[in-house]
Amino acid sequence: MNRRPLVVRLALILALVVAGAGLLASGARPLLGLDLRGGISAVYEPVLADGEEPSADFEEVLDRTIEVIRARVDSLGVAEPDITRSGTDVVVQLPGATDAERLRAVIGRTAQLEFRPVFQVLDPSSPGYAEADVDCAVPLAERAALPAEEVGFLCGPTTVIGEGEDAVLLGGAKYLVGAIALTGERIEDAFPVEQSGGFTTSVAFDATGDAEFAAITGQLACLRDSSQTALLAIVLDGVVESAPSMNPDVICGIGLTDGAVITTGAGDRDSQQQAASDLALVLRTGALPITLEASTFEEVSATLGADSLRAGLTAGLIGLALVGLWLVLAYRWLGVTTLLSLGVFGVLVVGAVTALSGLGFALTLAGVAGIIVAVGITADSSILL
Repeated sequence: MNRRPLVVRLALILALVVAGAGLLASGARPLLGLDLRGGISAVYEPVLADGEEPSADFEEVLDRTIEVIRARVDSLGVAEPDITRSGTDVVVQLPGATDAERLRAVIGRTAQLEFRPVFQVLDPSSPGYAEADVDCAVPLAERAALPAEEVGFLCGPTTVIGEGEDAVLLGGAKYLVGAIALTGERIEDAFPVEQSGGFTTSVAFDATGDAEFAAITGQLACLRDSSQTALLAIVLDGVVESAPSMNPDVICGIGLTDGAVITTGAGDRDSQQQAASDLALVLRTGALPITLEASTFEEVSATLGADSLRAGLTAGLIGLALVGLWLVLAYRWLGVTTLLSLGVFGVLVVGAVTALSGLGFALTLAGVAGIIVAVGITADSSILL
């Protein structure tokens, strides 16, 4: 009788058991999923205008959107994110993530950047402010978008007074702007810069963007020299974040070729630094091809996940102990052999799950239940064999 195949199989199984035991002895453990580890779960749905139908390349747009979101999440240092599609929705699961407010602001932010010349600025106290054809006291989502080639009014940052149902949105300045001179598609790099007054976001363009930026700033410098309005609106997601004037060192017809600086918001230095860093991140990774709205955004408690895992493991161990006791009482030494086979099976399965964690495989509560069921099947198989 040729026992070589049997010996080879036994040696292979022994090697796998030793490798699995060594991996677990080194302190490695399976990567836990969102339901066990806690974190953030969000579902984003694309926003289309009333009556607008999805374009022919809508599927490709969603795929590009997922890639942009993944790049943003990776830049934030969130480990093992799970970003997928469910129909036309984008599902984002971030195990172990805790900074919900920052993630909410960064993940779903469209980050469409535009540079437009400014023809007129109306403060809330200016004559004609109320007659301008945009209402800055309504949420941004309810305002009509200004087409790229058209002239019209855009709002500056608004202020929220109060909280909850008592909150009141106060409109900011209104800017009469021209057609888009440059977009964020030309951005090559973006990074936060510390200044004496706080933090700003510095933007560097590619060669074409540098030429377009030099052209518009050169034109505005000529307007400045003729005592006309010479402001450049920096528009982010439909809001004029800032509208700097042309400094005296900007030469008419030549303009600036060293990028732009964006100033956003106020607050203490820490708030400014985070805002500048987050803006640089979303500009660097690119704008979302489509506007998204969070239909759900939930924080999953790590405590709840730990309790679920503990309850699942406790139930499994109690069941295994009862099965083991019955096996020994009913089958004697064959029962002991079955328990040994269950031990080998356990080392192999846990070792395999741990090894697969390096490829992004995460153990969920359903997976724990599946392993417990597999233990029962293994016990049945051992008895039959």
